[in-house]
Formats: sequence, structure tokens, C-alpha cells
Amino acid sequence: MPLLAEYWSGHPETLPTVHEAVTDPDGESRDVFLPLLGRYWPDHPEVLATVRAATMDPSPYVRLTALETLGQFWPEHPETLAVIQTATTTPDLYVRRAALQTLGKCWPDHPEALATLQATTGHPNSDAREASLRTLAQYRSDRPETLAAVLAARTDPDPEVRRTARQMLARYWPDSPEGLAAVEGSDG
Repeated sequence: MPLLAEYWSGHPETLPTVHEAVTDPDGESRDVFLPLLGRYWPDHPEVLATVRAATMDPSPYVRLTALETLGQFWPEHPETLAVIQTATTTPDLYVRRAALQTLGKCWPDHPEALATLQATTGHPNSDAREASLRTLAQYRSDRPETLAAVLAARTDPDPEVRRTARQMLARYWPDSPEGLAAVEGSDG
């Protein structure tokens, strides 16, 4: 299918074939073909709707890939940010993590994306807190709010979140007193 899309994307039967593979509920590789739609037919009117619909797919792998594909190929579309922000509240750990990562990667300077990431550092779920800290540190370590959130996470009730905070301090703020202390006391 990737070769078909790459070499014959202009052929009239190629898009319907890829589209069918992506929307086939019995297809095991729907998630593999989603990025092909964005890469080869980003301006086709049905493609964006198909990828957006895939964010609600029963398979978490398809939802995860759909979120990443939306952020990669349609970051400027007015609905994309809202769809990905909504996905940050899903109970599925991997989909939520992908949504948070996509927010940081695709909209590192967008106030709403930053607000969502900052708010998630206080989420009741420890996996959400950890994913948000990692994303903020990776994409916005230059912001004082990010450093403040990472410093606060050193006293988080969850040991994994505390460990992540130390790792982020050591990696992104190695010359700060907190970063040096994290390096000295690091457990990985």
C-alpha cells in the first residue's frame, strides 16, 4: 500500500483503495495507512474527515496514529487543536500520552496547548502528569512555568513522576542547582 500511494498517488483508483483500507473495520493495519492519506492527499476533502473520524476508532493504535497524523499534516486546521485537546482527557494511557506529545510537538507556542499541558501536570492520573512533564520539558524547557512544574513534581506522590522530574531536571536544566542535584541523586 505505501508503494502504491508513493508511485501512483495520482491514479484515480489509488485514493479509494487506501481510503478503503483505512476505513475497513476488519483491517488489521488501519493505523499503518492513515499517514498515507495525510502525506499524499492532504487537500482532498474526504481525507481530513476520515483521519478525524479515526480519532474515535475502537482501536487505541488507530486513535493514536490518527492524532499524530492530524498534528503532522493539518496543524493549522481550526478543528485539529480541539480534537487533540479532547484526546488528552481519554482514559486510554497511550492515546492520552500521544495527544499530549502531539500538543507539545505541533503547537509548542500556542497558548491553549501550553495551558492544557500545564493543567495536566496536576491531573489525578500519574501517567498523565508524567507525560505532561516530559512533553513540557522536551518542547518548552525555556519557559519558567515548565521549570516550576518540574520542580513541583519532585514531591509528587507517585515515585515514577518524581523520577521523571529528576530526569527532566538533569536533562534540560543540567547547569541549574536543581539539575545538578538531580544528576548527583539520579536513579536513571
